[in-house]
Amino acid sequence: MRALVVAGIAATGLLALALRGRRKTVTVKVPRTTLAAHQQASMLAREAFEAVIHQAPTSNELRMLLAVALHETTFGAGWKDEGIGSNNMGALHANKSWTGDTWGGFDTSPTSTGGAISYAQAFRKYPTALDGWEDLVRVLYIQMGAVRRAAATGDPRQMAKAMRAAGFYEGKGATQAERIANYEQALVNALWEIDHFGAWKV
Repeated sequence: MRALVVAGIAATGLLALALRGRRKTVTVKVPRTTLAAHQQASMLAREAFEAVIHQAPTSNELRMLLAVALHETTFGAGWKDEGIGSNNMGALHANKSWTGDTWGGFDTSPTSTGGAISYAQAFRKYPTALDGWEDLVRVLYIQMGAVRRAAATGDPRQMAKAMRAAGFYEGKGATQAERIANYEQALVNALWEIDHFGAWKV
């Protein structure tokens, strides 16, 4: 018997088992990163929340903040090329009002057929990881107040809907419903890993 585990982008993988000439495929969950990375992210996310909002986060506010950062950038470690070391935790764009450092990368916009179009995009760059976490807190929980209310429920569906309504992401899929559902699933996958390690509880 042979087993092959392939880690996927949404913290899942496929385990293919060859049994007496027959193949059976089942889905198993595979963490995207390590316990140490979760511990570091949880500490910084909590510190950032308290610095920006001046109170401790609820469990759900912290879990959802971590879920977004894990999905979008693997806690800032998922960038390549110019993005390495940018400390951008939420794949935040450098819009016209942004006065900080930037770096040039690419993002995608979904099409009505379910495909995606790539385009050049400037992203925000921060001097430290804590600065990156603090800006993600500001964007998600202050500038997008409805997102914080959704985060407090702990419901990935409400979180995905609020983030889409606020324009945080464009998503993947042919329709708005598909794009929200896909982002919801990404949050579900991220929350599984966050709760699996449980570093946010410490």
